[in-house]
Amino acid sequence: MRTVSGLLVTVSLLLCLKANAQHKTFTLQINDIAAIPAITQNYPEVTLNFADPGLTTIASHYHIYNFEQAAPEAPTEHMRQLWLVEVDSLGLMNELLAYDPQLFPWADTPTIATSTAVPPNDPLFGNQGELSYGLSAKETRQLKLLFVNYMELTIYMMRLKGNTGLITI
Repeated sequence: MRTVSGLLVTVSLLLCLKANAQHKTFTLQINDIAAIPAITQNYPEVTLNFADPGLTTIASHYHIYNFEQAAPEAPTEHMRQLWLVEVDSLGLMNELLAYDPQLFPWADTPTIATSTAVPPNDPLFGNQGELSYGLSAKETRQLKLLFVNYMELTIYMMRLKGNTGLITI
């Protein structure tokens, strides 16, 4: 019985370490709809198959956990060209940008403002100062994206109305 409980503790610790592995997230712009890869789910990862075999080879060197269109229902083409990518290394972002700058003109990692006034052991905040509220990683990403889309739409509407005095972009 002691061996079984020791084994369970070891397995639990390994699962916790795996679950807490730091995934990197970035947003990628893909200019050509024909270049969007076929996405195959192989839980917990996804496999990307591009029409260009060179891109498929690059993607195969990384553990990709998520590849989804950031705003499929967005009113502008530019916003529909943005993809959220969750991967084990930001090397994928750098390799894609270097491989074809015309196809991938832009990519960036999210920046999250943190407050030093929040104690690191506050139950509502993680170590990086993010609100957790018990949301899954995907729900947190979707919430952040919703906020970004709201801000972009607000700025767009202000520009349409000619009110650019408050916009500092």
